[in-house]
Amino acid sequence: MPICLPENVIQSLFDAVEATPSYALTIDLPLQRVITSSEQVHALDIDPFRKDVLVQGLDAVAHTLRFQEDITAFEASRRESVPWYEATIANTGG
Repeated sequence: MPICLPENVIQSLFDAVEATPSYALTIDLPLQRVITSSEQVHALDIDPFRKDVLVQGLDAVAHTLRFQEDITAFEASRRESVPWYEATIANTGG
């Protein structure tokens, strides 16, 4: 997952990793920040959708299932408005 940080911050992180093989940092996704082992805090940019699904621990299927009621309502509405569609799908083996 890509995150955006200024180039100088990225370089300083690479330098720290090279200098300290066991280097660790913290990524606070809800607050969108990177915290270094020396307590420096850097704001990061991340796509809001990716942030939401990661924070909630969702994969693509689980995210889609959040809309199950809307999907079910749409399918029921479609069956009423275009009843021939279901018959076409059934006849083609789809």
